[in-house]
Amino acid sequence: MAQFLYLTHEAPWPADAGHKLRYTQVIRSLGRLGQVHFAAFTGPDARDPRTPQEVPGYGTKSHLLVPRPIRIRRRPLTLLRTGILSLITGAPYSELKFMDARMTQGMKQVLHRVQPTAALATLPMLQYLSALPQGTKRILDSHNIEHLLWEQAASLVPGHLKPFVRREASLLKAREIKAWNEVDCILTICDEDADTIRSMTPRPVVTVPPVLDAPEVINISSSPKYDGALLGVWTWGPNEIALRDLLNALERRRSKTPLRLAIAGRGIRPALAQNLQRAGAEVLGHVEDLAGFYRNTRCVIAPYHLGGGVRLKVLEALTHGVPVLGTPLALRGIRGDPQMGTLMGGEADDLLEQAHALRQDPSSGDALAQNALLRVAQFHGEHHAHSALADLLAKAGIPI
Repeated sequence: MAQFLYLTHEAPWPADAGHKLRYTQVIRSLGRLGQVHFAAFTGPDARDPRTPQEVPGYGTKSHLLVPRPIRIRRRPLTLLRTGILSLITGAPYSELKFMDARMTQGMKQVLHRVQPTAALATLPMLQYLSALPQGTKRILDSHNIEHLLWEQAASLVPGHLKPFVRREASLLKAREIKAWNEVDCILTICDEDADTIRSMTPRPVVTVPPVLDAPEVINISSSPKYDGALLGVWTWGPNEIALRDLLNALERRRSKTPLRLAIAGRGIRPALAQNLQRAGAEVLGHVEDLAGFYRNTRCVIAPYHLGGGVRLKVLEALTHGVPVLGTPLALRGIRGDPQMGTLMGGEADDLLEQAHALRQDPSSGDALAQNALLRVAQFHGEHHAHSALADLLAKAGIPI
């Protein structure tokens, strides 16, 4: 049986963010093809599963979980030390902040014990695969093209931070290109990322499409409580910018028919939450019952203009049979006909008008809801991910 070692920079438990949902999917897919040994850092706010029994169905054989604050920007001395080390070594801050002696020692023990057939790692965790046993294949799990995200950030940060951000983007681009040409194969989350990477390396690149668990029963209310909703993790910059765009559109729309909107998810700034409430939106915070939330939502509004990868919350909404009104970026990486379960708009103002039109014409929303379920079934089913992962391993020369 194939033995897979999978390293991510943050443990995916609880799976309360897009990258964590993706990691759990990869673990589960790998577990159908062999035994998975998992290693990651855990932040101070993350639940720490000690045994595979706490993650049923994922096929995990063992875990190495090293406690470490993930967001060191909240720790000024650690941040300063990492920045100085980056200046001295020329290595990206994004990689250096995950240097840890305990992980290095733990990985030595894991590699000696497991002798993996293949090791998969996110970019900052590749540093722990320098001593792989001979014959072990290395696969990069490229959840995002990191240097492109930093290039976007350069236009958003205050002036005194721009030199640091531009330098980090440059260092990361060099690091990613080097990694793309050193590993045996590259796993991407969307075809757009795959095309970009293929232009810079002859190594095999395979997209494993994102998959989310669909509810066993989908009940869509005939008179939902909300005309539209947004659900996300609002601590991530591009998500917060999208939320501010929505707020501005709501304020411009004050003279028109009001819409019942819900904003759900953790991490929203109190001042932004108050402004949204004043503009007529209901701020729910963390939602425990996702099925109930989506059942009472006519559509999901996704006014994103920054970011990369795939908006897994968009796919999640489609999986629950909820139409998505989104910008082109919001629908990035979601396979299938763009009109299957979605409507596209350039700005938040356009999306609000579309939400109002669906409220006026419920039958159009019903048709979009059915197309949403069809789109997920045709392009984002579990068997699509399994087939793509098997293709990835074959191209890397890994027997299964």
